[in-house]
Amino acid sequence: MGEWQPIETAPRDGREILVFFRNKGVRQVSWQDPWGENPDHALWCVDDDKHGPYPLRGYSAGADTHWQPLPEPPQ
Repeated sequence: MGEWQPIETAPRDGREILVFFRNKGVRQVSWQDPWGENPDHALWCVDDDKHGPYPLRGYSAGADTHWQPLPEPPQ
């Protein structure tokens, strides 16, 4: 596992990452436009592998929010 880093340094290219939100805990998210209309409307989204992605509601992206890359899957 990587070290927790400030959210401002998180990749915003659609890849899945782990994010710690103070009021939500750890979530696997990606930065994307869930409506597929405009990349300028992107935000942190979760995906249920069924109907998602969905915007993550009620999160803070302040100084208390950190991220790290997903770990490598088991061999």
